[in-house]
Order: sequence, then C-alpha cells, then structure tokens
Amino acid sequence: MVTLAYERLRAAADFRLTARQTRLGAGAVACAMLAVAVIQIVMSKAYVTPAGTPVGGDFAAFWTAAKALAAGDAAAIYDPAVFTQWLERIAPPQDEWGLSWQYPPTYFLVIAVLSVLPYGLGYALWSGGGFAIFAASSWRAGLRGEALLIMLAAPVAFQAFVTGQNGFLTASLLLGATLLPDKRPLLAGACAALLTMKPQLGLLLPLAYIAGGHWRAFGYAATGSVLFAGASVLFFGFAPWAAFFESLLGAGQVGELAARHLDGGCAQPDAAVVRVRIVADAERDLAELRKAVVVEHH
Repeated sequence: MVTLAYERLRAAADFRLTARQTRLGAGAVACAMLAVAVIQIVMSKAYVTPAGTPVGGDFAAFWTAAKALAAGDAAAIYDPAVFTQWLERIAPPQDEWGLSWQYPPTYFLVIAVLSVLPYGLGYALWSGGGFAIFAASSWRAGLRGEALLIMLAAPVAFQAFVTGQNGFLTASLLLGATLLPDKRPLLAGACAALLTMKPQLGLLLPLAYIAGGHWRAFGYAATGSVLFAGASVLFFGFAPWAAFFESLLGAGQVGELAARHLDGGCAQPDAAVVRVRIVADAERDLAELRKAVVVEHH
C-alpha cells in the first residue's frame, strides 16, 4: 500500500506538460487577462476604469512629468505639492493621487517624447513599446519557444503592461548589462549607464563588473553614466538636479520622523494622526533647512 502511494506521488511529481499543452495554457491565460484589460478600457470614462483607477496606473505620473517638463516645471515637480497640482490638473481624475516625483533628471530624457502625445496614445506606445523591447531582448538573450511564451504571458507581465510602469525597459537593460559584459562590453556598459535612471539598479552593476573583472564594461558604464547625466544638464540645466537632491533629503527626514513617532513601544497610533504629524514636522524641518541655505548663501 505504501509502495503504491509512493509510486503515484513520484509519478505526479514527474508530470510534465507537453509543448502543445504549454502553448494552450499560456494562450488561455493571456486571452483571459487581455479580455479583462479590454473590458476595463472600453468601460472607462475620461480614462478612469469602473474600479476608479486610472487607465495606465502609474503611467499617469510619467505622462504628467513629461508635460511639466515641456512647460518648464522640471525642477518644481520634485515638490510633492506641485506635482500633485499637475496631476489634478491634467491627469485622469482621482480623489487622491498620493504620488510624488522621485526619479533623477536623467529620466526626463526617457519620457520627454510623452510630452507631445495625448494620454491614450502615449500609454499605448509606452506599454506596447516596452513590451516589444522586452520580448526582443528576451529572445536575443536566448529564450525561445514555450519558455518565451510562458514569460510573456505571465500575470506579472500583464501587471507591468496595465500599470504602465517601466519594468519592461529596466528588465531589458538589465539583460544587456548582465549577459554581455564579456562579449560586448560597450553595449553592456551602455545598458548599465542607462539604468542609472533608477539608481537602486544602475549603481550596483559597476560593483558587479569589478567583482567579475569586467574592466572594459566598467569603464564604459562609468563613462556612459557621466555622459547621461551631462546630457540631462545640457538639456534641462542644473535646477532639476538641485531639486532632486533636495527631495531626497526631504524623503530621508520624513523616514526619520516616521521612525521617531512609531518608536518607543507605545500603543499603535492612528495612521491618519501619524501621517499628519510626519508631514507637519517634515514641512517645518524643510523650511528651517531652506532658511539655513539662504542665510549661508548670503
């Protein structure tokens, strides 16, 4: 009896889908997700879905930032209040956005083209183009057949598409930066340099190049990063960089204040009260910081 049960369990563990079953399963999942997306878009009004969320999700932040860039507000939108005003003025209507602009000014070079596109077309080209780039990069990386189909039909890919995030682009750059440093160091270094638009990704790659002895890729990545930042200064000036670093300082202060309010083993505070106290203290500290900078400047 035990032997029979063991044999059945081992047979179940050895189960493998055939190529045809894999294709049919991936296709069914993709079709189901596509149907949901189409229904949401068709039933949306003013690019707001029946669920109350904007079509494109976080893409609204990229599109709005591009419009602000074209209007000369590249530095101003690092102030959360200003960015919220932009969102409320031109993005799909929402009761509360809760978004802030935290990308370095190099990212403006990536999204600048969105400034000349209407929202719907911009979202379609952004997500559709990102998906196509990711599919092509994955194919070039060696994924073929059912493996590529499963990855492209996975729910996580669908989520990246409908929310309009930049995951397709950054994943493609990561593929180039990590798979090519020995064979094509110039291309790998260029991909690593472009990834500095998301510093948490791009700044780690040079360390990996050093650890692996890929010195040519490291050199190209360092040079490309400097050129990338320099191009942003050439086109947009120094003001966005100053505002970016000031926003980082402000975010760090808010984090410290949050820890200060939540520390001490006290009873769990009301979330709304904590948010109000954190924002109030952050605004006060930032005001004092600005006064100190002005005094030192004069």
